[in-house]
Amino acid sequence: MRPVLTRRSPSDQNEADVLKWVVRKEFGELRRCLEVEEAGFMQQVEASAAVLISSLQSQTDQLNLNLTRLQEALDTLQDLSNEGHLGFITKYGSMAPRFREIQELQKKEERIFSSLNFQTGFNYNDIKLTVWKRLQRKVLPAPERMKLDPQTAHPMLELLHGDTGVGCGALLRRLPDNPERFSYSYCVLANRGFSSGKHYWEVEVANKPKWRLGLIKGTTNRKAKLGKSPESGVWLIGLKDGVYEAFSSPRAVLPVLPPPHRVGLFLDYEGRALTFYNSDSPNELRLLYSFELEVQGNVYPLLDVCWHDRGNNKQTLVLAQPHQEHLLAQPYKYSTPSPSPTRSTSSPSPTSSTSSPSPTRSTSSPSSTRSTSCELRGSD
Repeated sequence: MRPVLTRRSPSDQNEADVLKWVVRKEFGELRRCLEVEEAGFMQQVEASAAVLISSLQSQTDQLNLNLTRLQEALDTLQDLSNEGHLGFITKYGSMAPRFREIQELQKKEERIFSSLNFQTGFNYNDIKLTVWKRLQRKVLPAPERMKLDPQTAHPMLELLHGDTGVGCGALLRRLPDNPERFSYSYCVLANRGFSSGKHYWEVEVANKPKWRLGLIKGTTNRKAKLGKSPESGVWLIGLKDGVYEAFSSPRAVLPVLPPPHRVGLFLDYEGRALTFYNSDSPNELRLLYSFELEVQGNVYPLLDVCWHDRGNNKQTLVLAQPHQEHLLAQPYKYSTPSPSPTRSTSSPSPTSSTSSPSPTRSTSSPSSTRSTSCELRGSD
């Protein structure tokens, strides 16, 4: 019986060629990153070596000068030893200051000449760890360009900076009680959800004393008090009373130093992981906490500004925009909102094939957006 021969289709060959190109491209970028890091370390070594050589040369020159002076003093002493008593007394009176200078010079040598260590500014045992930290930021996906969805914002929240920042106002606004809106917790969602892929975004927390950030299932109830646990479909870290904690089961206190002003969040949907970083440094990320996710369907970035605490927690949270300067969080200025139409929902960016838009929102009429002169104190 003849063996069955199969012919590789052109589409299979094209797919293999594309995959090879992607592999070469990814490893090429990694090699370039490593070459840049290697060049940086080599520059530090060369600069440190130049400083060390310069110090050694300076000490050598000073030592040669001192040896010359000592030799001159020795020659003078030998000449004096051949003088008679009267000649010695006469000549020594004029030479005594020179010998005192030599004695002072010997004392200074103890301070001038010291052992030199080769200081590079880094520990060579930590090179791999340092490079790994720096590469983390470089190999993560490009930061997502997102805005906040006004249709999900609690009625006391006010969106700022083109729907990228949010602060807690002093008055409760009369807004449509649509299903997407938070009615109890002071939360707002991003205008994009994710159901696959890898995604990275950053939030400016600055000096805000109380906040929570994370991810929420699209099906989580937004009308009751937000359940702050993975079992409730919410994955958060936050700050309260100077303590950073992860809202895991059980909750975990995070040893965070220094305090982050910008927090990076990395979602690996297929890898079932949500990781939080201190992203203050443009060169490296510092791990804060990582959750294991058990999720299906859409998940959305969540910002919880918490209660304004009568002005003590009035700073805003800002959803950072990529390729722009940091928009530092500013204190929210309380003002009575004037009647105005509710802003329309920002549409999801068409550039990401792995993201999915938020559920369809209802749009409020101009007459339905009003404020009431009462203050609510919700539970955090």
